[in-house]
Formats: sequence, C-alpha cells, structure tokens
Amino acid sequence: MAAAERPAGGPVLLDVPVTGGIPGAVAGALTLFAAGNADAIERIRPVLETMGKVVISGPNIGDGQSYKIVNQLLATSQLVVAAEALAFAERLGLDTGKVFDAVKGGAGGSWMLENYGPRMLDANTGDIAARVDIFLKDAALVGETAERVGFEGGMATATVAVLERAAALGLAARDASAVIDVYRKS
Repeated sequence: MAAAERPAGGPVLLDVPVTGGIPGAVAGALTLFAAGNADAIERIRPVLETMGKVVISGPNIGDGQSYKIVNQLLATSQLVVAAEALAFAERLGLDTGKVFDAVKGGAGGSWMLENYGPRMLDANTGDIAARVDIFLKDAALVGETAERVGFEGGMATATVAVLERAAALGLAARDASAVIDVYRKS
C-alpha cells in the first residue's frame, strides 16, 4: 500500500531499512533508506537522523527495501571478493599487508575491503561487526528478489555459495571477515 493511500488521520507506514552494521548503529552513522509519504518522513527526520544519514528512496512502501537489496548485493559480493583476493595474495606468497595497502585506495578497493580486510589478515580477531550468517541471509534475499523480478545476475548466486561454504565450516556466528577461511582451506 502506498503511504498516500492511508485513511485520513490514520497511522502512516514508512519503509526505512538501514545499513551500516553494528559499528554504524553504535556510532549513529547508519544509512537509512526512507520510503513512503514524504511529509511523514520529514516529520520524523530528526529522529531518523539520530541514527545516521537519511536517503529518500521513493514514495512507495518497498522502495526502501529495494535500495537495501541493491546495497546488499554490493556489500555481500564485495566482502566475498575481498576475502578471495587477500587469500589469493597469500597463496601467491605475497606480503598481504603490502598488497592490502597497495589496492585499498585503487580501482579494486572498496569499503568492504577497507573495513574487513584488516580483520581478514589478523585471523578474524576483535569485535564482530557483522556475522557471516547475516551476510548469508542478505545474499539469499538478493537472490530471491532477483528471481522474483526475473533478473538473471550470477553474483548473488556465487556469493551465497561461498557464504554457505563458510557456514558449513562452522563460521556462521563469526565476524564476516572469517569468510577468508573458505579460501584458505581450499
């Protein structure tokens, strides 16, 4: 139901999924994909902004979720690619710290590499930013959504396969940086 279809004076439904994980939530630095009635979003914007940056993603309920799904395709696949690249560098006998420093700011760099790469190289120690099973859930949702709308992309399928291997290795409750172990054990 579009927010504009609500009964006069009735409650307003908004669609506001977030991204940024535990660190973003703690820091009040999430990205919020706000969809629905524009006036209602503006009324609650001050509350939303206490959690992070508000991105208006459309007038319809579901538009926010669609933005989140696109974001999760990028985030989950970039996590897996970062793990594969760093494990590949290890297998090549390279100094992975130097490789990381060399590529993180270049064309192959990404937020996921920059933020998860150091933990991948430090044996996945430290606080959990986001668990492997959360990434698996998100990647599976991307695949289900793509199938529902008839979109044939292979990245979500490949990403789910790697994350399922990670879960099968007992890494589901670990920080997502542990995905590198899928490649280290191959």
